[in-house]
Amino acid sequence: VSQSTSSVSVSTTTGGSFELKQLKPGSYRVLVSKFGYDDAAQPISLREGETAQRDFQLKRKDSPLINKLINQRASQGEIAGQVRAANGASIPNAAVELREIGKEPTVARTLTNAKGEYTLKAIAGRYELKVSQKAFQVSSLRINVQVDASARQDFVLKAENVLKESSKIIDDPKSKLPTGNVLVKNGELKGRITDLKSGVPISGAVVSITGSRSVTTDREGSYGFSNLSAGKYRIVIKRTGFSVEERELIIRAGENATLNFKLTAEPAINKR
Repeated sequence: VSQSTSSVSVSTTTGGSFELKQLKPGSYRVLVSKFGYDDAAQPISLREGETAQRDFQLKRKDSPLINKLINQRASQGEIAGQVRAANGASIPNAAVELREIGKEPTVARTLTNAKGEYTLKAIAGRYELKVSQKAFQVSSLRINVQVDASARQDFVLKAENVLKESSKIIDDPKSKLPTGNVLVKNGELKGRITDLKSGVPISGAVVSITGSRSVTTDREGSYGFSNLSAGKYRIVIKRTGFSVEERELIIRAGENATLNFKLTAEPAINKR
């Protein structure tokens, strides 16, 4: 509904009804629009305390393309969920793909956000839903997408079989180890981030490690990295409202290391 340069709008209910309240007396133009239909408009004059009624009949546009889009929208459903690691940490940037069962082409695809959350829309039907992320085992299942409904499907990904094994060649004649290909298990790192003063877990902290890998702490302040080759790493913790923390750590072959952090809250800045 518009009056000179001002306007107000509402959406119709499932029954097609609409209602606008607290309109001042005067002349208005009521415009109704919906994708796939021609617009319809009527003028109306309201007196003080008057309740008026205006009904509209919209004409559907005669376009095969628009009709196809309308039918697709009407037959769509939604899938939403969250992807986490076995330790509860959110997994960002995980690829979530939807395919028709037994077929290769992807129907819909997205990446999880910083909280490990995702949302996909697709035409109603039965699909294969697959989630993959580097350093984790692929997980997939079959799911039904229903018309105008939202299905919830969370995933918990396991680290690559306890951590992938890499081959290292030892040729040192003085070494007491056998020469040739020796399997060396990679390591993992986990820990917890808390407030230095209160001891309260800090969720949503971004934990980065050498090699541009990063994860976000969960509600318990926990984080984890898997499939780490033996070597020296720098770990950086960042969270809005807290000072940045950095440490260096050496991961040995097959080691499961734990590194906890206590962040100091930054002083509040008073604006005058």
